[in-house]
Amino acid sequence: MPLPYLLGIVAGATIFLGFPIVAWSGTGPKLRGFFNAVSTGILLFILVEIVEKVIDPIEDLFAAHAGGFNKLPDALFYSGTFLGGLAIGLLGMALFEKFFLDRNAASGNSQAPGPTHIALMIASGIGLHNLTEGLAIAQSYGWGDRELAWTLAIGFALHNATEGFGIAAPLDKARRRDWKLLFGLGLLGGGPTLVGAVLGSFWQSHFFNTLSMALAAGAILYVVGELIHIGRNLKGHMVVEAGLITGFTVAFLTEMFIAWAS
Repeated sequence: MPLPYLLGIVAGATIFLGFPIVAWSGTGPKLRGFFNAVSTGILLFILVEIVEKVIDPIEDLFAAHAGGFNKLPDALFYSGTFLGGLAIGLLGMALFEKFFLDRNAASGNSQAPGPTHIALMIASGIGLHNLTEGLAIAQSYGWGDRELAWTLAIGFALHNATEGFGIAAPLDKARRRDWKLLFGLGLLGGGPTLVGAVLGSFWQSHFFNTLSMALAAGAILYVVGELIHIGRNLKGHMVVEAGLITGFTVAFLTEMFIAWAS
């Protein structure tokens, strides 16, 4: 099996790790807040890594043009690709969630969405951004940046391990132990990471690499915003701050270990 596919499986499969804990022990608001904050810290580090990898080559193009080379068209093209991909990733996630909410409202159902519907919406949103993350993993590996590919895969795996809590948390006690339902939700949320890794391995181009990274960054930015919004309910507690620094530290140490091992 090609390594990018394996990295995609590892990054997506960890979403199942949170289900048993929620099913048998439940999660209080502070524990959920802590894991959400850990996930946010990990994603913030990955966001910095992705943006750095995309912006550095664009800066080099502008610098080369300033040095007398005709690189301005390329610099402007890739700047537009990055900003456009970032907008599509961010707004696409927002529109996707709005579609679910609007469809429920348009159906004439005045009641609040049921727990299964909420879990399905969360898993679908996670799957959408995991698709872009799989693309980013495959493109990084395809261009020879194996260190970044491993960093993304492990970082996304750590993040997805906490996403299982977010998917299962809205379910009632009986549904939290419906393993067929949980398996379907986990496959919906984590499976697209492998799909993205497979699709991303077919094409290697500077344009597609920049676009894949930008889409992933936009999706991550949206998820970070949502997680921060959730964390506001625990404002004044040290739980969120502790989770943020824990997540960022874990992601940083993972990156340093990969660099050392390489």
